[in-house]
Amino acid sequence: MFKLNPYFAGLFAVAVAGLTQAPAFAAAAIAKDSNDRFYYSTRSSEEAAYSGVLQYCSREGGSNCTVVNSDSSGGWGAVATSPSRYGAALSYRSKAAAVRAALNSCARETPRNETCRVVLTFFDDFR
Repeated sequence: MFKLNPYFAGLFAVAVAGLTQAPAFAAAAIAKDSNDRFYYSTRSSEEAAYSGVLQYCSREGGSNCTVVNSDSSGGWGAVATSPSRYGAALSYRSKAAAVRAALNSCARETPRNETCRVVLTFFDDFR
């Protein structure tokens, strides 16, 4: 009969737990394409999120992809748009706060005859 040494059993358990754990992110970036579609990416660093969102935008058929906001704090993000403007918000503790910030950002530059609406929300899991 095979008996596993408790020391090796502990090392094995730690290794397996590390392999099955979900990736932790702490940075996000939002990009916009020439058709005013928005994309986001979450990664372990702001630089990785920045390049990741540009790759994602291109892969999804976007052209002239441009990063419009990035941050390394984690949390909730949102984008609100009007026919002529947009507002982006990152690193909020709640979805409601991110939505409110994106709508406020959009409304600051939007003409009175246009209405801002939320087109994107996401959570950057920063465990």
